[in-house]
Amino acid sequence: MRSLDAKIAMTPAPSSVKSPYLTQQEVGAKISELRQERDVPQRVLAEAVGLDPSGMSRIESGERGLAVDELVAVAAFFGVILVMFLITSLISPRQ
Repeated sequence: MRSLDAKIAMTPAPSSVKSPYLTQQEVGAKISELRQERDVPQRVLAEAVGLDPSGMSRIESGERGLAVDELVAVAAFFGVILVMFLITSLISPRQ
């Protein structure tokens, strides 16, 4: 019975089901959008997070992900909750 449970737990979700988690590209886009809305130069954000501007550019374009401490630093810099960079919505749409 345990082997069946393990197989069920390891079965990936159907591809038609959208993950509630943001992709690397979506996180980068959200950071870029927030930065531009607040009129913060990319260089300033990069320095606050401890990155060089080219690293921040790659994050915003989705080419590079963030380490946990970098993501925490971005959220703290903007004064937002960390979860806004992790999940698509805090409230599920009604069906």
